[in-house]
Amino acid sequence: MNVAWDNAAVARPLNEVHVHVWAADLSGPSALHVVQLLSEDEHARAERFHFQQDRSRFIIARATLRTILGQYLGIAPTRVQFAYGANGKPTLANLENVDQILHFSVARSQGVAVYALSYCAPLGVDIEYLRPLPEISQIAERFFSRSEHTALSAVPSEQRVRAFYKCWTSKEAFLKATGDGLSFALERFDVELRPERPSRLHSIDGDTDLAAPWTIRDFAPSPGYIGALAIKRHDVAITFMTWRPNPDSRS
Repeated sequence: MNVAWDNAAVARPLNEVHVHVWAADLSGPSALHVVQLLSEDEHARAERFHFQQDRSRFIIARATLRTILGQYLGIAPTRVQFAYGANGKPTLANLENVDQILHFSVARSQGVAVYALSYCAPLGVDIEYLRPLPEISQIAERFFSRSEHTALSAVPSEQRVRAFYKCWTSKEAFLKATGDGLSFALERFDVELRPERPSRLHSIDGDTDLAAPWTIRDFAPSPGYIGALAIKRHDVAITFMTWRPNPDSRS
């Protein structure tokens, strides 16, 4: 789905019906300029990357997340604190004096990261680089539902890679929104993967009523990438923005 992306350097007002989705280029700023924003555990995670490019992208992605969240919360990026659920879903930890919970989700692939934020409800976002997959049918047969695998087989060959990643990102975004992670099997729910149709959640465990409250929206954050947003709510206004680093946000 084609969406309009606004360039922005600061967070915009976010009310109870808004969802903001940011896309950031991880090759833009230098990791040396933002590494001081990370916590001790984030520094440790960065050091575990073998390749310098991967380490740099992780540092920039985390620093950008801290900067964006800090702007919405009105605090310095270094004061943002995270907690993690049983399946690794991140939440904000320092929320003792706030009236509303700021829900967020993060995903990155290659040189692009996306960030989704909302006060509406828990949400999930995912992104993938559209790389060729010679074993696409075998992966779909193993992880997709039977109806999704059948639908993918019917997609013209030149559109099959995009259809596969449309399905994959929609599923990952849904699992991130629920917080279930890998504990909820991918084949237990059906999503729309045909490129010409809007993304949607068709059913959960065969029940269409369970899927009815969900919104899934696909988007292209950068050429060669596909992303998906999932939130258990329909009456939302989604704004897509491209993050432009602000030098004043490095402290």
